[in-house]
Amino acid sequence: MEPIVITKNEFISGLHKLKAAKVLDLNEIECITMSYNNIDKELAEIDKNLIMTE
Repeated sequence: MEPIVITKNEFISGLHKLKAAKVLDLNEIECITMSYNNIDKELAEIDKNLIMTE
């Protein structure tokens, strides 16, 4: 499973994975903390959404 990606304040990708982990009562999941400017953040979100629809 790919890790979730977050900034200091919000999810970039993986919110559904986090919700599934909570349902499965997992205590830990892999996470990457990134720093994005606004444009890079939007592109990362779009990229993840496009990958999910394929």
